Amino acid sequence: MKVRNIKKTIWLSYLIVSVLTVSSVAFTIVVPRTANAKEFPVSNVTELINAINAVNDETTNPGLDTIILGAFGTYALNVAVDLNDGHNGLPSITSELTINGNGATINRSSSAASSFRIFHVASGGNLILKDLTVRNGKTRFGDSITLRGFGGGILNNAGRLKLINCTVIGNKAPTVGNGGGISNEKGTVELINSTISGNVADWGGGVYNSGTMKLINCTVSHNHAVGVPVPCIGGGRSAGFGGGIVAIGGSVELTNCTISSNKADFGSGCSGPGNPVGGIDIRGGKVITRNTIVAKQLKGTDCGNNFITSKGYNLDSDGTCGFTGDGDLQNTDPQLEKFLNVVLTTGRGHFPLQKNSPAIDAGNNAFCPINDQLHMPRPLQGKENSTVICDIGAIEYYPIVDKDMVDLEALDYFFSTTPVPPYATAGTLNITATFRNTSGKTILHPFFEVIKFSHGVVLNTVGGSVGATLTPYVGSDGEFSDNESITVKFIIGLEKIQFLRFFVYLRGGIY
Repeated sequence: MKVRNIKKTIWLSYLIVSVLTVSSVAFTIVVPRTANAKEFPVSNVTELINAINAVNDETTNPGLDTIILGAFGTYALNVAVDLNDGHNGLPSITSELTINGNGATINRSSSAASSFRIFHVASGGNLILKDLTVRNGKTRFGDSITLRGFGGGILNNAGRLKLINCTVIGNKAPTVGNGGGISNEKGTVELINSTISGNVADWGGGVYNSGTMKLINCTVSHNHAVGVPVPCIGGGRSAGFGGGIVAIGGSVELTNCTISSNKADFGSGCSGPGNPVGGIDIRGGKVITRNTIVAKQLKGTDCGNNFITSKGYNLDSDGTCGFTGDGDLQNTDPQLEKFLNVVLTTGRGHFPLQKNSPAIDAGNNAFCPINDQLHMPRPLQGKENSTVICDIGAIEYYPIVDKDMVDLEALDYFFSTTPVPPYATAGTLNITATFRNTSGKTILHPFFEVIKFSHGVVLNTVGGSVGATLTPYVGSDGEFSDNESITVKFIIGLEKIQFLRFFVYLRGGIY
């Protein structure tokens, strides 16, 4: 390993295309369980479908049951199996169910002959998703089924839905469709430590809401609202409404979230250019924000049609959100780093803050969750000679540790040829490195961030970023003290054997 500036460089003969996260700080939710609750481990799509059908049978399986997916597995759906409010790749959820994803992905197969969304939650249904990626769902237009075009990934129709550490990515609700990622139709939705990214719809590229919705420590990015077809001579489409989020009714509450790099198209044809809203479009109901960034959309304004109800300490970049509360920052560049998507680690796609970001130490501790989206403790003192104050947005700023503050003591690695589909088809590279703190200072809650690979290799195409993998803070007390040694392990999925250079940052609070 060689030291280059603030980076540690590992020279190995392997080409990397994705990174597996070795460990994480668990976000623990304690859910009361009934004596009759059951667990259903499943290893394939057929078992998953059968397990959902069994859970829906309240006579045989009453209470909150749990389906457990294989770690980092892929469950590719080929056909629709349910017609509740459109075509669904899995049976509609009509009972109480938790799905522990263990980093798995449920997706509509690329070879599927027809379109269908992934999940449907019916009235009376209660679905909790943990550590799961929902990908490539697509609603179908052209039949007479009500709500057929709602929710490319997930439709919650008057039920209850909670996502914890989840990623909803690459789903579509085209042709008069609403909510490319998630559509909440008069139900209740809660998103915690999750990422909604790369979804497409006419209205609400990422999220469409007419019910009650809460987002905490979430990133909504790179979603796209294309507008709806208009019935006029010459045709065309309206301007896109809500590239990130569109609110039609009910309420949306955002606490320490980041809404950025979404886009909405201008109107076309006889509809005229219109006023596209790339971030949050408020067509009805109420949107409430705390410690939240709504800024730097790719196309369209940050907010539109109605002002957000600010509880303070928010930031927008174009002054369209109506942020006039205590601590609000209008027309302010949040100075975000490039979007980093953590491959094979759900709910971690995010925008790190640059070191001079005005969002650092600018939030309100009264609203601040105890951890950020990456499960790192917050608040952290981000600026010298400042008090310990929560940052605005989904990610707490952790400074990059200077290369001269740590020494590499030991390095070991081995290559396993056992394939781990879909990303590690050539096997896995296992790296163990030991570092010693030689700075004379304490590094609080240190963690490592993979930021670059050689030969132009990237981990993820969403937003053109290189991706990242993260380890939690290491050391039994969360402190990397002077002269202390810590050991970190990376497990990296490989597609092809070839030369590789591997760069990481060490981040942490320095005291």
